[in-house]
Amino acid sequence: MASIRRLNTARGVRYEVRWRPVPGQTERSRRFDSLERAKAFKSQTEAAQSRGIAHDPTGGRIPFRRYAEQWLEGRSLAATTRDNYAETLERHVYPTFGTTPIGRLTPDEVRRWHRPCANASHRPPHGPTGSCTPSSPPPSRTT
Repeated sequence: MASIRRLNTARGVRYEVRWRPVPGQTERSRRFDSLERAKAFKSQTEAAQSRGIAHDPTGGRIPFRRYAEQWLEGRSLAATTRDNYAETLERHVYPTFGTTPIGRLTPDEVRRWHRPCANASHRPPHGPTGSCTPSSPPPSRTT
């Protein structure tokens, strides 16, 4: 459950939304210039919590590699499947996205990265660096 508190500051009236991402965790807060924006944020936070999603506004700063490693640790997988996932991430995904904060990844960016792989289905899809960029352009196709 989140709450809104009105604050009188040197910059004028502000509205602070307070919530706990997960019961027992430290309370978080965020301030807004308008009551409408505070109410909207409060609604989004409560909706996420009702779906079992902990809302952490700093979560988007986590590097993709750390997020992926935590995701992999949290899965109940056979050892060979876990090893295959870890190797795939290490060889093909981390070289491009490993240090990128997850909040900065966009669907367009992932599509641009994946497009050479999809277009290169007739030969090994990965270049010598392990990224998903073909080492040479695909040959032209005639129909």
